[in-house]
Amino acid sequence: MSVDVKRVKPDSSNLLVGVAQVKRLCAARAGLTDLLDIIVGDCKYSHPEFLRAVQFLPCGKVTRLAKHRVLCGQPEPKPAGTWLLWLPPQTIPSTVTLGLETIGRAYDHRWPIERGNRFRKQTLNWPRPQFQTPAAGDRWTTLVTLAFWQLYLARSLVANCPLPWQPKQSQLSPARGQQGWPDIFLQIDQPTRLPQTREKSPGWPIKVSHDGANSVTLWSKNRPIRQISIEYWPETRLLRFKFNPWLRPG
Repeated sequence: MSVDVKRVKPDSSNLLVGVAQVKRLCAARAGLTDLLDIIVGDCKYSHPEFLRAVQFLPCGKVTRLAKHRVLCGQPEPKPAGTWLLWLPPQTIPSTVTLGLETIGRAYDHRWPIERGNRFRKQTLNWPRPQFQTPAAGDRWTTLVTLAFWQLYLARSLVANCPLPWQPKQSQLSPARGQQGWPDIFLQIDQPTRLPQTREKSPGWPIKVSHDGANSVTLWSKNRPIRQISIEYWPETRLLRFKFNPWLRPG
């Protein structure tokens, strides 16, 4: 889950932004002396510029080495497999036991970040809007991050409703939780009033007065608006209604 999302400005780089995020994380968790945070990075974070900047921070660092990356000497082909670089902190809490299995499991936690980024891009439409200012883009990134967290926290409130080709999950992912969001909408009270029914406006009430046997006058707001003449032929039993022009009040 994303905790700190920052935009890489033109005068900066992803390595410098990553170093600043790691420093903020260590400063925020400085009081948790009995825990050890492990920073996990992909092969681009095995760059010496990033490693030198974070080597003395009170957290563990594990990154995947690129195929052409070596610690010294000329690049040589490495055996098949994944090569990880581990930089331990200066002091390790006594309550923490580190081993190769622990470091390997810590690196495995990087893969949910990749799936989360794909979900935000494809489902939450993170990169789709084209904003005119960087500030608007930053606000949109914050909004997408909050929506992602809401889907994550609502996993226990929705039922598992997989599609026919989807397997069941014991712990729902944000994407699976999004499929059950209609149930949450039914539980939330409507914050606005009900919409009005779409009908034609009745307008002002119209009254009818009979001027005689062959004339009718329509009234609105105590003013005559139109006269209707009626002609009748007994021989043929036909009626003809003649609508005179609209009357304008003088």
